[in-house]
Order: sequence, then structure tokens, then C-alpha cells
Amino acid sequence: MVVLQLLTEEADGCFALTPVGQLLRADHPESMRDLILYWGEINYPTAQAMEHSVRTGSPAFDKVFGAPFFEYFAQHRETGRLFNRVMAEITSGHLPAIITAAATACSASRAPKRLSMSAVAQGCLCPASF
Repeated sequence: MVVLQLLTEEADGCFALTPVGQLLRADHPESMRDLILYWGEINYPTAQAMEHSVRTGSPAFDKVFGAPFFEYFAQHRETGRLFNRVMAEITSGHLPAIITAAATACSASRAPKRLSMSAVAQGCLCPASF
């Protein structure tokens, strides 16, 4: 962890988090903890099986985890929640653009008068028939 510059060794022999290491804390405002956990649990094993996809045309994920992507998450709820948190984290900086694009896609008569982050989060940007 010292080599990765996540920890530093203090004079007393104890270890402390570096500024980069702080990003692994769940309570850090810019935490990357869930993303790192997801990469290790899902992306890395899937990438290791990529040859399977190249040779067969079938998803490496299905081979590694024994089920299709979203089916696996439905069966493994905690991993599914981890996936949802990661997707929320990596898209949160893009919400204004998402709202603008979604509002543009809705006709003026069907678009809500006021767009908000909570409306998007609740799936209320456009009527269900959209």
C-alpha cells in the first residue's frame, strides 16, 4: 500500500492514509471506495475471462459469474446495491446534462414545468408513457 502511495509509514512505525488513500474511506466526500470494490469484485474477474468472449462471442461475465449481468445482481443483492451506488457516483457529475437531454427529448407539452434532481431520481421527468 505504501508503494501504491495509499499509505505512508510514520516515524513510530505506524501507517497513515495519504491524501490518495483517503479516497478509499467511505465517509470521504469524493470517496472511490465503492468503485474500487466494484472493479475488484466484478470488472477484474470479467476482464480476466475476456478471451472467452473473443473465442465464443458469449459474455465473459456470464461465464465468470454463472448468470447474465442483471440477473446476477438480482440474485446477489449486496453486489447489486454496490453496482447501483457506483453508477450513481459516476453519473452524479453529469446530472445537469442528463436533465437537459431528457427535457429536450420530452415534448414541451409533456415536460414538467420545473426540472429537479429529485424528479430525475424518482423517474418523474416525463410521463410514464414516454
